[in-house]
Amino acid sequence: MISASCASDSSRNSELRGHDALLHVFSRGGTTPAAFIRGVRLEEAARLLSSHHHRDVLLFEVALRLGFANATTSTRTFKQVHGLVPSEYRAAVANVDR
Repeated sequence: MISASCASDSSRNSELRGHDALLHVFSRGGTTPAAFIRGVRLEEAARLLSSHHHRDVLLFEVALRLGFANATTSTRTFKQVHGLVPSEYRAAVANVDR
């Protein structure tokens, strides 16, 4: 009979192997799961900021929709990737459309 603690240990080891495998896949691609997710969020932020349908959405709302803890973190991270803060990015895209 397998004790509950052995079953728990076996499950935990399986999870760790899965976690390690995931980290290995991402590291081979030159990134981490967190960096990948952050990149997806920032690309979606850029898409929302450049969309005519989302022009009235507040920058704070965009940050919250995409899972950022607060607008400050979102703005700083967005600028690191896109070279502009979200409001500047939105204005620049609006000027290109004119």
